[in-house]
Amino acid sequence: MNPSLGRVGRSAPWILGLIAVTAVGCPAATSPPDEELQSSSLPIADVMEVEPNDLNPDDLGVIQPPWIVGGSSDRCGSDGDWADSDMDEFLFSVGSPTALSVVLHAEGGDLDLYLLDAQGTLVAERQTPGLGGEELRFSLDQEVPYGLRIRCWLGEQARWALEFTEMAL
Repeated sequence: MNPSLGRVGRSAPWILGLIAVTAVGCPAATSPPDEELQSSSLPIADVMEVEPNDLNPDDLGVIQPPWIVGGSSDRCGSDGDWADSDMDEFLFSVGSPTALSVVLHAEGGDLDLYLLDAQGTLVAERQTPGLGGEELRFSLDQEVPYGLRIRCWLGEQARWALEFTEMAL
């Protein structure tokens, strides 16, 4: 688990203070102000991403759904060019065999979602054109690390919330 506390995305104007997250395996995180949340259609995050997490993924540890990670993508790629685009990566595991739904809610950009195994190999992806977000559903073994990657294909200052929900096995 990443014990460090850091800034929310470099472009985020709502860095305030630190709050403790009570979910198992979740680090403390910064919290956006109430007026920012009220004007957003995104679900309220339990924890915010810690930048930079392009090449060194945020380690979320063992997650306990339902749980939401929030963040932003300040540089998007388009037309097949990912040079200098923001990529957000996370490592996580579950405490017992679990079927998960992971929904990527997005504002201000067309974001794509990728599931990676412990070796970093692509397992599943969703790249639906448009601003509607993405969803992946999959079953996980306990305590095996998995990765999630978010990439912004098109847009500016895209904000997102990654919602983990347990499904029936």
